[in-house]
Amino acid sequence: MAKSRDKNQKAQQQQARKQRRNEKRRKRQDRGATRVPVSVRIKQRLAKQAPEAWDGENAVDSAVFDTTALNGLAPELQTQVVAVRDALVLVCAAQAAEAAARVAEIPRSSPLSEWRLLIRGLTSWLDNDLPAAKEVWNRLDTTRRPGRIATAIIAAQLTNLDVISLDRGGASPAVTNDAGPADVSLLTEAGVKNRLDASLLQSAKLLRRVRIDRAAIRIARTGSSQPDEDSDLLIGPAKMKWLREFSLDFEDTEPQLVQALQQTALSRAYHQNFTDLFAVAVGYFKGPVHDRRSELLSFFYYSGSSSGESVANRYFLNYVDMDLKNNERLSGPLRQAMASECYHRRAALMMQAAEEVPSYLRHDARDDEKEIERLLKKATGAYPANRDAIRTHVDWVKSQLDNERLTAAEREPLEKKLSTVMKSWADSIPDDVEPRLWLVNHLLDNNELDEAQPFIEWLEVARQDDPRIRALPWKWQVLDMMRLCRRKTEFPKIPGKMLVVESTWPTWLSKDWLPYLRAAFLLRAGDATACEQQRILICEQQNIVRDSPRDACMMLAAAQGMNVAAADLKPLRVVVDAAVNGVAKIPTDDLLALGEFFWDLHRIQIVYPAYRMHGSKFGRELIKRINAEGSKVTRRVSQPAFQHAILWASEHRFWPNNDDLKFPKCLERCAATEPLIAAARISAILQFRNLRAINDARAGLELLRTAATTERDSFYRFWFASLVERTDRAVEKLSEKRFGFRGMMGAMAKAFGFGTDDDEDGGFEDDEDDNDSECNCQDCVAERAAAEKRAVPNPIDEFTRRLF
Repeated sequence: MAKSRDKNQKAQQQQARKQRRNEKRRKRQDRGATRVPVSVRIKQRLAKQAPEAWDGENAVDSAVFDTTALNGLAPELQTQVVAVRDALVLVCAAQAAEAAARVAEIPRSSPLSEWRLLIRGLTSWLDNDLPAAKEVWNRLDTTRRPGRIATAIIAAQLTNLDVISLDRGGASPAVTNDAGPADVSLLTEAGVKNRLDASLLQSAKLLRRVRIDRAAIRIARTGSSQPDEDSDLLIGPAKMKWLREFSLDFEDTEPQLVQALQQTALSRAYHQNFTDLFAVAVGYFKGPVHDRRSELLSFFYYSGSSSGESVANRYFLNYVDMDLKNNERLSGPLRQAMASECYHRRAALMMQAAEEVPSYLRHDARDDEKEIERLLKKATGAYPANRDAIRTHVDWVKSQLDNERLTAAEREPLEKKLSTVMKSWADSIPDDVEPRLWLVNHLLDNNELDEAQPFIEWLEVARQDDPRIRALPWKWQVLDMMRLCRRKTEFPKIPGKMLVVESTWPTWLSKDWLPYLRAAFLLRAGDATACEQQRILICEQQNIVRDSPRDACMMLAAAQGMNVAAADLKPLRVVVDAAVNGVAKIPTDDLLALGEFFWDLHRIQIVYPAYRMHGSKFGRELIKRINAEGSKVTRRVSQPAFQHAILWASEHRFWPNNDDLKFPKCLERCAATEPLIAAARISAILQFRNLRAINDARAGLELLRTAATTERDSFYRFWFASLVERTDRAVEKLSEKRFGFRGMMGAMAKAFGFGTDDDEDGGFEDDEDDNDSECNCQDCVAERAAAEKRAVPNPIDEFTRRLF
């Protein structure tokens, strides 16, 4: 009986506890239903802060917020009041320079000069430079509205506002006692407290609540930390909805925080492959100042797939023709530069697509080529100093000239176009050497020596490190000597020119060709006997066989350059033609010696006309011999003639029959130990559109990187460094195409502030790694999830750490 009674009592006690818990839960719910959110309470309090003039307030101070008072002022003061109003709006929009310029005309004698000081201090305060703001505001009149505003702002920094007592016995803040006037300086805490009255204390507390305590950060941290609907999402629809509501609540009081969160949300939506969520994000949130409607971001997003190309083009045109053109927040030059870069990026994207078109379909892509050309012209037209756009235009025209199937009629307009682009480059960016160097060589090749002279003089004064540039005056003398050989009346000048050429001959270039130039001049002057004696002397001094391939080609090159008569050229041609016809019987050493001479001609960019007829035939035979020798060729790799011949072959990419690099397999190991062989391989790779072979040449690249600082030869020292720099740029472009979200578009978006820094390892990753299957054990899954969270940091923590 007792047990039954105890059991009933326990049941009653449990029921009573349950009822009390339910009652507490209900009360909490009722309180929550009637509780006003923090953001609403802050808005309500701010809405009550309407300024009102007090009795006896200065009329100009009232006019700043009261239109009726403004209308009662003199016209001059009205103009100054309007300037103050505009400046206040500008300084709160973080446009300090514009705000200062707006009130710059207000004189010190004006009653509105106090407002100018207030605005100057506001600029420092908004930049978190409180000491500077105090120094400026300490000069303000404590009885006028600018001084009272400054007092409230400084007082908001005090941590003990809730316990400050205003009991001064009815005395004013600046009360005077036996010890003298009270401290009212803004530079001391006591002075700030002595300035306060009930109204200022209330304003300071509200400002501290909004600006310093910043309840918005706590709310944002909680909301942004909520998990999304799916672990694969960077941002889901629920979090977008929350951020939209948060933005509406705090965009007035926390504009920077709201802007940072919205741009983070746009970036996350961009980096996930859900077009519907991206469209929602663009509709909800504002982009950065240069792309408020996210038209540019949408262009980047939809350019990632061929199906969205028409949509991407629409966004591109909307941005360039409407948003950017009418964006008054950006300066005119900045808008022009951005328009130029947009056209450039659009053209680069189309060029990438054109490279992926099969060769048998490229004849149908003429319309795309015209559009690329139009976009590149608009890029350089909008901002002529856009170096990247000009380089892309140059590379585009050069890639068209690389087509060996072009006829002379098709090649001529392309060469003229390239010349026009280079001249535009030289005019737009006068300090750049590359276009001037190209123009010099182009003009010299076309015997336009007088036109080339100003460019040569400029390059000579510029004191460039490139030995080829320093050798341009010498090259001009060589070509001028050849030009004088056209007329017999100029023959007396040739010996003097020959002495100048000899005395200024570059130290990094072999002089073996110089005696052939003397022999060619003797032949041009009609002294065949002296020419023959000179050739015999050459063979003795250089220890070569008469009419060997090297001897025959060097003589023919000199004779054609010195304008020897056709009748005298014919015997020289016969010897070279015989060598071409019997190329299979030429000893390998003779082919290597010939290749060494051709390499020197390429270094100084003086190529004689007949070279185009037989140069490749000798070269193909040489590469054929090297491949046939196999591993035995390693005995030659340290010979200068062999190394120079390989460098010459690299200028022609080792004469490929298709788009594959024909670098001899037997030399791949040598490229890791011999700098010149490594340079030949990398130089050939850089001439291809397909740069993936760079991955296999990374050992040679590191060898060149070291050799660029230790090489004694000035030409090769500079050339190695140049190859390394070009390769690094190529690797960066390759990584943009291969890695990262949306490939090349990810890199483009990053340039405009939308991308992330994923895949920073560059182009030296192995393709095999991409095929490895992921381990799905519990530990690996957890590790990948943690890595994803680290890759996309909490925007609140990052933003507050960086700005506040």
